[in-house]
Amino acid sequence: MKKSSCAIEFSLILVILILPAIIFQKSPDEKTLIKLTLTLPLIFMFLFSAGLYFQLQKEKEVYGDFKAAPSFSKLSWGTVTLGLLFLTSSLMQILACVFKLDSSQGFSKPDSLLAWILTFTAIAFSAFYEESVYRFYLPRVLNFLFFKKHRIASEIIASLLFSLAHLYLGLPAFINAILASAILRLCALKTNSILPGFISHGLYNLTTVIILTAI
Repeated sequence: MKKSSCAIEFSLILVILILPAIIFQKSPDEKTLIKLTLTLPLIFMFLFSAGLYFQLQKEKEVYGDFKAAPSFSKLSWGTVTLGLLFLTSSLMQILACVFKLDSSQGFSKPDSLLAWILTFTAIAFSAFYEESVYRFYLPRVLNFLFFKKHRIASEIIASLLFSLAHLYLGLPAFINAILASAILRLCALKTNSILPGFISHGLYNLTTVIILTAI
């Protein structure tokens, strides 16, 4: 892929998917529970990210080679990643309580089996989208287009864009997103695969939703 074509693709993804999630986010009312379910925009985002992910594996000249780590390494890093996600989230909850910050937003509890299935599917689609775009695509394309000699800049910008998309949930959630992004990106780098981070991310989000709907 030529650099100009890559730049056009990046600009479209930035304008259509990434920036709207930051600019048009709306802070939910404290008394209003978030209803997590499958929506048409989420289905579109999932399908788009799936296509993007498969494209990444073909464009080795731009995005690098995808030689995944052995299965045992994937399992190990996935387990460690999941544990670290829960650890950082717990620490943020403690700090939020100490400093009396609004630390979480409640979710409405699904009222039927179908509602639960749609919730689980939404969580899976969302995790796959975020891992594909923020952990695999953005760091690589930013490095290719702008920061070949300063790779850390690509990592910081990708992490910041992901975290800003969670700012509407409050400062603790924003900080937690920064830490979670670093953990999940490390998992992606160590395994060179989307699967361990996707599973860890999905399980973490699912557990969080189950806990918050039970409160």
